[in-house]
Amino acid sequence: MFAKAFSLFLIIALLAACSPSSPPMPAASAPVPGPFVPVGEPEIHDLGPTTETVWNCGSGGGTVVKHPTMSVVSNYAVEWQVGGTGGVGVRIGDGVIPGGVDLSATLEGRYTTGFEQGIQQGTGWDLPAEPNTIVIYTLMWREVWQPGYVDVRLADQSVVRVNVRCRTGIQSEIVGKQQRTCGEKATVPNEPSEVQPRPPLVEGAGPLRDHIATSIGTGAFADVTFSDGQAPYDENWLWANDHFNIQRIRREENPNGCGVAQYQVSRIWIGVAAVATVTVNGSEIGTITTITPQQRHGYIAAVSLDVGDEICITPIPEGGFQIVFWPRYLLSL
Repeated sequence: MFAKAFSLFLIIALLAACSPSSPPMPAASAPVPGPFVPVGEPEIHDLGPTTETVWNCGSGGGTVVKHPTMSVVSNYAVEWQVGGTGGVGVRIGDGVIPGGVDLSATLEGRYTTGFEQGIQQGTGWDLPAEPNTIVIYTLMWREVWQPGYVDVRLADQSVVRVNVRCRTGIQSEIVGKQQRTCGEKATVPNEPSEVQPRPPLVEGAGPLRDHIATSIGTGAFADVTFSDGQAPYDENWLWANDHFNIQRIRREENPNGCGVAQYQVSRIWIGVAAVATVTVNGSEIGTITTITPQQRHGYIAAVSLDVGDEICITPIPEGGFQIVFWPRYLLSL
């Protein structure tokens, strides 16, 4: 009996050994990004100026030194494009690349070290004010972006090229300084006795442009004005007379459509690419319903903002938007 059972077991084992076995299912492999390959020279993008006011009107008697704050930097460090699809950030979804891919390990060293060093340098400027003075410093900020590409190998061994731009650094410089004594009235740029001579750029043109009244929507935008934007101001004159002392809110730096006012103002300059509603501190102040192709320069609207107010646009126009305001109103903008 035992011999028969053993023989049967041996036959089954031999048959099993001779039967073809099914190969194991290969595990799907995730896309593998290659190294970042720089292409061309770094690109310098102006972020615009910021101002820092240093007050030393107390009784302490010593020099006051302030350091700048960084408020205009882009809120992302990587732009990518695959075919006709683009986005920002280090993660590309599987709707663009099968399986999705994370570029952080490939790019992190590219966009962290230089940027952090630039921030440290930019916020490390000493901005002094001597006793009984108020000094306004203007700083210009620029971002450094490096174009290039990353080849991503998919599970089927095909390769997808991802065009990439990385923010690799930030630059800053002090481009302006104004000083007055405590209690002295600030200079008004439109007073002829207070400004520097301005060489005209357009023969026979006056310094101010005619403004045309129109309506582009409801609320604050039912009564706006615009000009042709061709006032003959030399750029050097604008710098010297503090007309780059502005705050600009754009889709590029404010992708959520909101910005916090750094100045107390009574007017804003606004341009949008599509119908949009504007709110201040959550309350609607008007809707822009008319976009005039003939007038792309933008419109000036009577909108009051206090320092700290939040102004927002919704929905965010796909073609972008700009809101600009400044401590002093210049009619010719």
